[in-house]
Amino acid sequence: MSNSVEDRLLRLEESRYRTAGEVNAMRTLLLSAWMTLIQRSSLPAKDVVAQLKEAFHPSRLVPRKAFPGIDPSELEAFSQEYERSLAALLSELEHAVLGQMN
Repeated sequence: MSNSVEDRLLRLEESRYRTAGEVNAMRTLLLSAWMTLIQRSSLPAKDVVAQLKEAFHPSRLVPRKAFPGIDPSELEAFSQEYERSLAALLSELEHAVLGQMN
């Protein structure tokens, strides 16, 4: 395996695309699973989403001292991105649930 700068950049780019693809696939599966659970719940869908949003609200999350593989100097930025991504995912779930109710 060559270690030229071009080869390393190509491997890095491939890794980035693979990671983005994996994250998007997991997000799709997660939303689909939650939609299925919400549809089968005896509670109103809006109530289930509200409970999820409350359970995963950043103020209720225990601050993480370490994320596997994350440099401690980058922990704050990583934590902020994690919280932003979690909020976006919950918002997407809420919109999907409300869309199905209409």
